[in-house]
Amino acid sequence: MDIEGLGEKQVEQLIATGLVKDPADLYTLELDQLLPIERMGEKLAAKIIANIGSSKTRPLSRLIFGLGIRHIGEHGAEVLANHFGNLAKLRMATVEELSGIFEIGKTTAESTFAYFAESRNQNLLDRLESAGVRPASTETAPVSAAFAKKTFVFTGTLLQLKREEAEAMVKARGGRASGSVSKQTSYVVAGESAGSKLAKAQQLGVVVLTETEFIEMCDVKEEAQ
Repeated sequence: MDIEGLGEKQVEQLIATGLVKDPADLYTLELDQLLPIERMGEKLAAKIIANIGSSKTRPLSRLIFGLGIRHIGEHGAEVLANHFGNLAKLRMATVEELSGIFEIGKTTAESTFAYFAESRNQNLLDRLESAGVRPASTETAPVSAAFAKKTFVFTGTLLQLKREEAEAMVKARGGRASGSVSKQTSYVVAGESAGSKLAKAQQLGVVVLTETEFIEMCDVKEEAQ
């Protein structure tokens, strides 16, 4: 949850003193409870309390990742957040619904369903909500048929877009941005001085787009909405 000032050592101390037994306990901490901790001055304690409060509205994907669901890494958390938009819908999802999501396989779907089906975890989520943890909902944009379940790889220097911006455009349209070319790659967008990734795409027969063609592909989707 990106709580600045609350590192591994501080968490270990909070657990050792019995102040924290699970993540929800972090959100009930008060300033005077932190002061007895070793090397914890009032200024640092106040900063940690403030940062814990600020983390209550982190993006939904950060909370999902932070729950430690088996097989769900940062990218998987983003996929779930983008699909469901809010935690309430995710908590109610069935294995069938989860496994039908692009990039969420059956094993991951089953482990995600099992996490939310466990009463201990449901209790944790209820306590987080009661403590005011309200992750920012994710807008579930309409998925473009041209991007859905498609994997894009960007290579070379893009002149009109930043790499992060281009990858975000793919994700917003229901596709995936990857860093490596494989047989599963749908498109390679080649900028200036494209190297080995372009060569591999040509070898595998992957469709290669120029940056302009990629932008035009995105514009077609926007006009269709």
